[in-house]
Amino acid sequence: HPRWTFSGLSPRAGGGASARGGDVDVRRACARAGAVHAGTVRAGAVRASAGEVSGRGTTAPARGGRGEFGFGMARFASASCGGCAVVERDGGACARRAVRARAAAAGASEDDDAKPKKVSNFVMRVASALAMGAIGALIVFAGAWPFALAMAAFNAASCIEFFGMVKEMNKELPYPPPEWAIRLCTLVCGSLPILLHVMHGRMSAILIALVISFTGLTAMLIVNEESHFNEFTSSLFGLFYCGFLPTFWVKLRGMSGVALQQSGTIIPHWPAWLGGPEVWSLGLAATLTTVLCIVSADVGAYAFGKTFGKNKLTVVSPNKTVEGAIGGLLATIGMCVGMFKALGWPGTLLQGAILGTTVFLTSIFGDLLESVMKRNAKMKDSGDLIPGHGGLLDRFDSYMFTGSVTYYFVIAVLGGMRSIFAVRYY
Repeated sequence: HPRWTFSGLSPRAGGGASARGGDVDVRRACARAGAVHAGTVRAGAVRASAGEVSGRGTTAPARGGRGEFGFGMARFASASCGGCAVVERDGGACARRAVRARAAAAGASEDDDAKPKKVSNFVMRVASALAMGAIGALIVFAGAWPFALAMAAFNAASCIEFFGMVKEMNKELPYPPPEWAIRLCTLVCGSLPILLHVMHGRMSAILIALVISFTGLTAMLIVNEESHFNEFTSSLFGLFYCGFLPTFWVKLRGMSGVALQQSGTIIPHWPAWLGGPEVWSLGLAATLTTVLCIVSADVGAYAFGKTFGKNKLTVVSPNKTVEGAIGGLLATIGMCVGMFKALGWPGTLLQGAILGTTVFLTSIFGDLLESVMKRNAKMKDSGDLIPGHGGLLDRFDSYMFTGSVTYYFVIAVLGGMRSIFAVRYY
């Protein structure tokens, strides 16, 4: 009875020198004209792609990665590389048997064609950005309850992402708040925009709600848990960062009582099917201007950074450059001055340039702050809610501080601390 030796066999299960009752893994073992590909030996049979090696009553002792099969016959066809299986007789005599696996190759080709093609990250980012832009424009122009509810959802989702990063900051924050505290903070942050709208824009209601919430949270942490100081600090910052600051966008959108200039602007020509000139208010102009300034900052920084970027801006975010920051600043100032002129802001173009500078600085500050959090948490993205962009905080980190800054700019600079005009809420 002839005995055959097959290259590339190694015992995987069953132990010892024999594979009887166990498995022998056939690894990619190339020898001259071909290769033996992945398969297993079960009770004397090697099953491989598009073929098998079989034998009756065989054993597979392991000799330096080689298995011997007696009392049998060999059949094998390599499917994945179109090569051959190397079969050696005991005593060193070598015989090569090459079998073209045309049917198997055709099947592999069909499998490749059946695999779904992945959408590129760039296409996904563009599609997500367009969808967010369209939905965001509808919400911003609608204002009132749609805007307040959208901000409530944003606050809650961003709070979840924030505490998700806190949990991963094992070195800086080894004791994150317990789950019940995180859920309470999420509930509070999500309710603030609704509370502000119900209270007709009175910020005193928001401050009272925050003080009561944090005081109650502190008492519950002290009583019910083994207290750690960073539980309190991370909870307080979460309420401020994901609740108090974003809620200013509701306050900003609701600003009214001050007429925008009509002559030389786009307002008199605004089409009726988009609401007509009556849809415009100081709050809509301020919100739209701030959003477009942030977008301009991102686009300008990216374009200038890719073209001229050489000097790193900060170690916190290695991809940001000084040249990119300058480009973002110039783009933001240009957009803000243009919006001041186009929408008839109650201010000068110089004030528009100052607002543009302020928006840029606060937007990049928000961006860098989130970069610090992700770096400490060793996370690439804060979440995966937005395809191609990551989480909400990855996309809207620049918006966290800008709403409050723009609101107080209007009150302090344009309104002269309300001495020139009094801003109302809707």
